[in-house]
Amino acid sequence: MKNQLFLLICCVAVLFTTFSCMVPQNDNTIQNNPPNVPSSPSPVDGAKNLSRYNVILSWECSDPDLDPLTFEVYFGTDPTPTNLATITTQKSYSLGTLNLGTTYYWRIVAKDDKGAKTSGPVWRFTTTSCPLCQ
Repeated sequence: MKNQLFLLICCVAVLFTTFSCMVPQNDNTIQNNPPNVPSSPSPVDGAKNLSRYNVILSWECSDPDLDPLTFEVYFGTDPTPTNLATITTQKSYSLGTLNLGTTYYWRIVAKDDKGAKTSGPVWRFTTTSCPLCQ
């Protein structure tokens, strides 16, 4: 009798497990989309002879889910900039005084408040080499 009861319990458990796996689960999770790729840089990519003073980096970026964004600004003289200059919620960043005749590289990583992120392309500009042309 105990063996039959044990066998019956095992069969019920197997049937319950099998059928509960077949019932579609209602998952109300809303998928988060990553931010769009940062674009429309200013100064434009490849700009030359920029003043070494008052350069302001700016860009466009939005989120398809309208999530709030923060931006990591990477900036430096390395063609693959890894120096984090700032984290901002603005779509611009003002640089200090730059060196003459130097090519600078920068990129933006956009992050939404749910953790999704999108890295933009690397952009570059060169400052003037003429100290009197400021």
